[in-house]
Amino acid sequence: MLKSTILYSSIHILGSKSVKSTTMKLNLYMLHGWGGTRASLENLGSELTRELAVDYELNMILFEMPGHGETPIEREMDLNSYCEWFKESTKQANTPNVKGLIDSSKLSPANANSINIFIGHSFGGKILLQLLTEKYFSAQDLLVLINANGLKAKPSRKQRLLLKLTAGIRPLKKIFTRVPFTRILRKIFYKYVVGVRDYEKTAKNPILRQTFLNVISENINEIKLEDMNKAEFAANMPKIKLIWGGKDTQTPLWMGKKLNSLLKSSTIEVFPDATHGLPLHAPKEVARVVSKFIRQNI
Repeated sequence: MLKSTILYSSIHILGSKSVKSTTMKLNLYMLHGWGGTRASLENLGSELTRELAVDYELNMILFEMPGHGETPIEREMDLNSYCEWFKESTKQANTPNVKGLIDSSKLSPANANSINIFIGHSFGGKILLQLLTEKYFSAQDLLVLINANGLKAKPSRKQRLLLKLTAGIRPLKKIFTRVPFTRILRKIFYKYVVGVRDYEKTAKNPILRQTFLNVISENINEIKLEDMNKAEFAANMPKIKLIWGGKDTQTPLWMGKKLNSLLKSSTIEVFPDATHGLPLHAPKEVARVVSKFIRQNI
């Protein structure tokens, strides 16, 4: 296992030789969710190795996003800058100076002996969805999106009520800016109205806090996703596996089903009792689904 720091990114690169005499190589790029680290998907990576290493040579790269784990964030970012970070990081990871674990000097297109597989959980999935709308992937690539966020959420009845209540308090913001009362209101707003609990975790890092506010305010353009099904784009559309927890409250199941309807090259697998932490809590089960998807499409 090799740890290397590139740009704002810390990565783990795992190399595994097949016990069979095959030339097929699988390059797996794994991207955790907001608040996670490169270790978040290590168990899933280990299970995928058990499932696939018998038949294929694996090059597995676990990325760590800027502002997470041991990877510093040096500037304010948004969804687009995280996409640029990921593209640059994959280029860096694919160069010979990272011990030559991956043969090609560039990411795409894959060739007959090498397949690129991208796996993203939660915000990691959101980054991959945004890159999909930018036509970053090729038809030979495979995408696995696990409880991915990015679609505009439908506020619940409780959230709509709290939005009305907080709207009435906003005129007092200037008066109470430095009062603890305002901090309590902010905590309530982001926990119950926005529906995320990560806001307070960014309190010690103002750059990360603003970055967090930036990324949760951005949604994936659904029209662009639908456009990917048009004839001129369909030829380069990757196969997509959606994996969802039926009891996920952060990215509810309706989001997965809507993505499935928007993306004609996608199929969906639902774990009825699973929550948002599905790949962390059930790595073996998720790995089986991913392995089956890979084997069916290479």
